[in-house]
Amino acid sequence: MAEWIDRAEAFSPTSKERFQQWAKVTEVCLAKAQLQEETFRNVQTRINDAEKRRAKSRRVIQKGGVMTIDEARLKQHEKEVKQKSVAIKRAQKNIQVTVIKARVALNRRGIDARKAERERKKQIHIFRSKKELCLLSY
Repeated sequence: MAEWIDRAEAFSPTSKERFQQWAKVTEVCLAKAQLQEETFRNVQTRINDAEKRRAKSRRVIQKGGVMTIDEARLKQHEKEVKQKSVAIKRAQKNIQVTVIKARVALNRRGIDARKAERERKKQIHIFRSKKELCLLSY
């Protein structure tokens, strides 16, 4: 960028000033972008390190007493099965709630349609009783 600013000496005074202002603003923008990119990389590295730590952590599975490898693996497997069943139940509940909301919305649309039809029939009845031209009947 500095090389281009040095070359601006050949420009006319007005163009030179404009170009130098543009170059300064561009340098600031590039610096901000570089800083943002470095910050993003740092955050991403921290997140990846935290995930690795969680995956490789040697948490204590047993609480009191001696535990064999087979018992530890069985306990881990039971925990995974329990987590999966909880996730499945949660998903089923969400599906059920969504279906109920859809039914309620459909029911509401039916109620609104029946109200509108009753209102339309009342208007027709009023017009006919006044013996006016009825444009509301379909």
